[in-house]
Amino acid sequence: MDKIASQEVIDENGKGFVPRWRSNWVVDSETQNNLQKMAELFKMQLELGEGILNLNGHTGTGKDVLLKMFSNRTNRPYFSTDCTKWTTEFELSEDVMLESKDGATQTIKVPSAVLRGIQTPGSIVYFNEVNGMPEQSQIFLHALWDEKRALTLKTSSGKVIEADPSVLLASSMNPNYPGTFDPQYATKSRMVSMEVGYPDLEIKPDPEDTNKNPKFNSAEAMRIARNTGSLEDLTLDPNLEHNEFVKVWDRYINGIDNDAPELNSVQEFDLQTIKALVQFGNLLRVDFMKNFEDSRESRNALPVKQPITAREFQRCAYALGKISVEDKATADPDVVAKDLLERFFLSHIYSESDRSKIRQTMASWSSKNRVAS
Repeated sequence: MDKIASQEVIDENGKGFVPRWRSNWVVDSETQNNLQKMAELFKMQLELGEGILNLNGHTGTGKDVLLKMFSNRTNRPYFSTDCTKWTTEFELSEDVMLESKDGATQTIKVPSAVLRGIQTPGSIVYFNEVNGMPEQSQIFLHALWDEKRALTLKTSSGKVIEADPSVLLASSMNPNYPGTFDPQYATKSRMVSMEVGYPDLEIKPDPEDTNKNPKFNSAEAMRIARNTGSLEDLTLDPNLEHNEFVKVWDRYINGIDNDAPELNSVQEFDLQTIKALVQFGNLLRVDFMKNFEDSRESRNALPVKQPITAREFQRCAYALGKISVEDKATADPDVVAKDLLERFFLSHIYSESDRSKIRQTMASWSSKNRVAS
């Protein structure tokens, strides 16, 4: 890592760049665990000299962000290819661009992002939604993903391009989504898959906690709070043991006596609304998973055919921050949370009948604090 970090990096989009750290990124305990798993699997890939790390999970679980975080922390140039049903072997090996010469325009071939990436020492080459491209395009990459670590360019008379030994290969997949191409056995065998899920609603209490009931997880709540004006400053400390939002969450939601700062009325309202968003969102996800997996339990599930993601929560947080102090003084956090979910999530469900069923059931939901011992 020290050797790679000392190398000059071209900070230009399309030629490989180290992603800048974004202010809305949150390294909670689950994100830290995922980064650790990625580091271990990438180390194995380098030492074995084969394979590709595949991040497998539903939309909005943060697969892309995890990889950019890893790239930022390790100072590795990042090359990304968005895979679609139109991604061909030619596009994976070469791009075309227009060039003006002697007053005329001509088309010239240039190396693709994949070729530039695998020849850049220390880079991460990422195939976003890899199962979005057809099977024959996936097979074209087999030699790059196994011990050969090379691509054969069919458009250049069989020229072989070998990957630099320090290059990391990664991909992501949304499992069995419409319009995707399930990887064949030979493709899967080259992948080392890592599941990336939505944060758990509840987690085990700390050993010193006198209340042995499960705690409500602060991970997703902190991501929402990062986009809510009144609570944003509390979320900034990267050390979770000292993070003020984690302490506030444990005190006000989990009933843990600690040195968390006192909240004003607006902050407390926003915290209670975020609690409701997280808990109601989890109920919607549970039913989505039942429907997605077509399990026997789907018969009694709400018709949730769309997963609720961090994107919807971010929009909810933004809108929450725009509610006036006067309105928050008289509003019910649970009602506000349901209104926000109606605006930014139920609008994705196009069947009015399905929306009505979900809306009617949501009306009976109430958020709750951790159960006391």
